[in-house]
Amino acid sequence: KDLATTLGVELELVDVGGWGQVVLALQANKTDVQFSLQATPVRAKAIVFAGPIRQDVYALINGPTAAGFKTWQQYNRPEVKIAYQVGGASETILRKLVPNATLLGLKNVSDVVLSLQAKQADAAVSTTLVVLSQLQKDQSLGEFSLPTPEFALPAYVGMRPDSDPRMKEFVGKW
Repeated sequence: KDLATTLGVELELVDVGGWGQVVLALQANKTDVQFSLQATPVRAKAIVFAGPIRQDVYALINGPTAAGFKTWQQYNRPEVKIAYQVGGASETILRKLVPNATLLGLKNVSDVVLSLQAKQADAAVSTTLVVLSQLQKDQSLGEFSLPTPEFALPAYVGMRPDSDPRMKEFVGKW
């Protein structure tokens, strides 16, 4: 909202369907900016980045079977099922931190939440902001966990490449 106000334009929020679709939405002019992206080499071939704008710390919602888990190592067992939203950084993080866990990649946040509610997943991972938002909507999903060691990645604003660098520069300074 602040960026739109500062630019003097009307804010329009667009649901693109999930992290796997954000680059396509930018390329198709469906969106102008996308917040909270990790600047991966694959994405950098298609879009440009401003930032970083913050550090995204990764957290989990623990269902009953993962209650009390406080370290990544406690999740790192084949019998522990962790749900995540495909297309973002979560899968890469999970493959690095918990290579032995069973990973359940789902299209969007609502599917991740449903997997917890249906007890198909023991835990769900995302950024701390997303996890806290989901728990604020429904505390019965489980308990908040910020496992140690803390893991964070820089978050950027993604935009379409443009021969005029002013928008990227503006967003970077904003």
